[in-house]
Amino acid sequence: RGYTKPIERSTMIVSTILYFSLKLLLYALVAFLSYVIVNYTYEKHTSTPLKIAHEFQPKIVVLGVNLMPCLGAFLRCLPESMRRNMVVKQSAPGKIHLDDWYDIFDEDPYKIEEVVPGKVWNVTYSFVDENAFNSKAREGAKMIGMDFDSEEAHKCIL
Repeated sequence: RGYTKPIERSTMIVSTILYFSLKLLLYALVAFLSYVIVNYTYEKHTSTPLKIAHEFQPKIVVLGVNLMPCLGAFLRCLPESMRRNMVVKQSAPGKIHLDDWYDIFDEDPYKIEEVVPGKVWNVTYSFVDENAFNSKAREGAKMIGMDFDSEEAHKCIL
């Protein structure tokens, strides 16, 4: 009476493991969503909101859905140290060698004008903007709404 067939027994074990795995996954999902909601509520009251018109807000559109609010909520739920670490890693310069103004044009990048003799100088430093020619930088600019090739940008500029 207490004996079960080996196939029924292995099916029972697999279904039990699957049940507890799904249950654990559901608990983890509920805990994560609770953490995001509580942290979002806390951060919402401690941060200063930016008043930006809707058409100028950054957008990341995938399949017609703006993912920027989801990304913002995800980043808000991270600890401050982790956020800073991510920003520093992403803004670190690549391994591309950038030529200096002097290397390209063979002239001094500094222009110094004496405004008040012996007291005040106006110093201008010229440099080459590599982001205009970097495809990765252009894609990043498009993500935050700085796509100067789009019709929307032409309407806003003109």
